[in-house]
Amino acid sequence: MKNLLRQCVLCLVCTTAGLYAQGQEVESSASHSSATPKAGSHRKKKKVVDDDGAALEAKPGKPLGAVIGDPPITEKAPHAPAATIEVNELAEFSVQPARVQQLITAALDLAKQNLTYTYGSAEPSAGGMDCSGTIYYLFRSQGLKDVPRDSSGQYVWARKHGQFFAVVSTLADSFEFKDLQPGDLMFWSGTYNTGRDVPISHVMLYLGREKGTGKSVMFGSSDGRTYNGIQRWGVSVFDFKMPKADPAKPEKHVDFVGYAHIPGLRDSAVAAALTTTQPMSIPSVAPAAKLALADDLREPERGNPERKLIMDALRAENFPGQEGKVVFAVRCLKIHNGWAWTEVTPQDHAGKSLSGGKPALLHFEGGKWKSVDLSKLSGTSIEPNDGKGASSAFVNNILGVYPDVPRDILPPRH
Repeated sequence: MKNLLRQCVLCLVCTTAGLYAQGQEVESSASHSSATPKAGSHRKKKKVVDDDGAALEAKPGKPLGAVIGDPPITEKAPHAPAATIEVNELAEFSVQPARVQQLITAALDLAKQNLTYTYGSAEPSAGGMDCSGTIYYLFRSQGLKDVPRDSSGQYVWARKHGQFFAVVSTLADSFEFKDLQPGDLMFWSGTYNTGRDVPISHVMLYLGREKGTGKSVMFGSSDGRTYNGIQRWGVSVFDFKMPKADPAKPEKHVDFVGYAHIPGLRDSAVAAALTTTQPMSIPSVAPAAKLALADDLREPERGNPERKLIMDALRAENFPGQEGKVVFAVRCLKIHNGWAWTEVTPQDHAGKSLSGGKPALLHFEGGKWKSVDLSKLSGTSIEPNDGKGASSAFVNNILGVYPDVPRDILPPRH
């Protein structure tokens, strides 16, 4: 019996030692600490602030696209749940371009999923994401496929292909923020030591100002930033505040570097194809040479914010003062390069047709969708609901008057 007890004690000691050694290995590889704790002491866990783990190598057994590398061991202080707001609480939301509205709506939906801050993750199915992983996932979900994975790469991408605004001031009301717009990327350095050639270490998405408070808010993932003065840990809405120096830690120097318009997102009919970053006035119908790279052909499904904006524009133009009484049965909707083609039948809420089905061609200009008057074109005979498409004369007339309309949104000829 004594021998049996002795063996059990030895097994327990060996197992404990093995687990302790494993804990040291994880901390060393994930938090980049090689210090060995003294015997009998409690290990101090290194806190990682607004980190992203995109540069770490994938480990065997980890789901692809979920967690890249082991999360660093951190001391998670008690924190409040992630915060979110509704789009109608943002003062500038209603005047933003359709694709900016769609991006912000998708961001706020992510903030409702109770996702934690998870170092190295760019996938909600992992239960959380880090800062750059959140932006990476959000952008790819909105069709921006060329966005890099880490914050440093996203900074370089935005500077090369978008319009970047450097901020030197330490004040949030500096004139340097006059060009900051909802949907812009925001970049920091110094939140941790990246070891990268471009030392950007944190990124978030600017949402705009709240109607009720007038304060600036942003979206992303953090392990301790605040919203309404309360620390949050995860994918959330946060207050935008400029970094303040800590007199107790003069060696730690966090800087807000600047912000950037997302390539091709704002005024999408022309922005992505511009070869200059200088501001320009956008004509009502943009030159064909500037449309080629703007965005992809898409067919928004029911419930999509961009689709709703187009239907609202049609209701306001065709049924002024009665918008709330009209719904559309939508046969098709295609959008490309700032143009949209749709075929709708207006109905009341009981499903009774208010008029015959009709096609509509819309152009995005001045931050709004506006219909093109097709009655001014010759050869307008078209039966959009018969399944046969449009006459060649009708399509050719549209392209003759509006040569910038993408051919792939128009109905097939017959």
